[in-house]
Amino acid sequence: MADADAIPPNSFNSDSVNSLPIAFSAVFLPFVLLFVALRFYCRHKSRTNWGFDDGLIAFAAVGQIGLAAICLDLAVNGGSGYHMDYLLYNHPEKLQRFLVDVFALQIIYYTFLNVPKLAVLVLYQRLFSVRYLTTWATRILMAVLVLYTIVSVFLSIFACGRHVDAFYSEDPNAAKQWCIDVNAMQIYTSIPNIVTDVLMLLVPMPVAFGLRVRMSVKLGIAVTFLMGSLGLIFSALRFWITYKVNNSDDQTYVSAQLLVWTELEVGCYLISACLLILRPLIERIADSSLIQSFRSNTYGHRGTVSPSHGTSSKASAATSEGSYRSSIVGAQVHPDKTSGRENIEMVNGLHFTSSR
Repeated sequence: MADADAIPPNSFNSDSVNSLPIAFSAVFLPFVLLFVALRFYCRHKSRTNWGFDDGLIAFAAVGQIGLAAICLDLAVNGGSGYHMDYLLYNHPEKLQRFLVDVFALQIIYYTFLNVPKLAVLVLYQRLFSVRYLTTWATRILMAVLVLYTIVSVFLSIFACGRHVDAFYSEDPNAAKQWCIDVNAMQIYTSIPNIVTDVLMLLVPMPVAFGLRVRMSVKLGIAVTFLMGSLGLIFSALRFWITYKVNNSDDQTYVSAQLLVWTELEVGCYLISACLLILRPLIERIADSSLIQSFRSNTYGHRGTVSPSHGTSSKASAATSEGSYRSSIVGAQVHPDKTSGRENIEMVNGLHFTSSR
């Protein structure tokens, strides 16, 4: 009979949190795909030409599905959420599956992480094509993201050199002998990811605040572009969780939490890229009879007018102010040589009011 001291402390502890990534994937994946579908719906309704960024969004959606599939397999078949001692003592075959899935997971993660960000930068490229510095800043960021993706995927595949199978080998000494420190790689590759996120937020700001429009309009444009900060927030949080998990002695148990944050980070980048195109839908909902009725019941009838009178008033006000309806996202900034100002050409129906 084996000595009691030789039995790992959690060998018979079957407590598991594997239901966490399972439940999260089941809810979050349809949520992300809903935003993707709404984005394509808005693009269709705007009746504009489809761009390369639309293809990138579709590609990113495929990646999100693949990421969710790997996370589910890790939770169901790979032992994620169970204590490592329990798996070693009772289900050693699950540890082998765990390592194989982790190997596939990091390849999919690094392949699709920057795709939504590239879609946003392609949109920036179309928006600010006449802004020399902004255009080059966008191109440089795109090149950095492509290079970052290539290097990260290469390191993920060949972390153990030509001994690729050493990553998921049953022999624990194989990884120590042939592989680089994968935990350190995951932490350090997160740093440039966060830095590029911050730079992406800064790129459109000079253009947004350089337009000759009211400050309220400028702030509205800036807030629209700042929707991309959603991915930055969860990227920073995942960086902290990764550091915490990599320093744990029970990685299979704590990996369930990391799976959730991995899906959340990539999915939020995709949602952020879609939010930039959803303004027509938001405006349609805001102008719906249900919302207008709610506003009327909430604030009373002060300041309300009949539909015909309201339309006429708005039209006359627009004429007197010399304002016009334009696009914010999917628009292109053009210099007006006659007035010395910048006009914004409507491209995909995302509107704001701007003075001539």
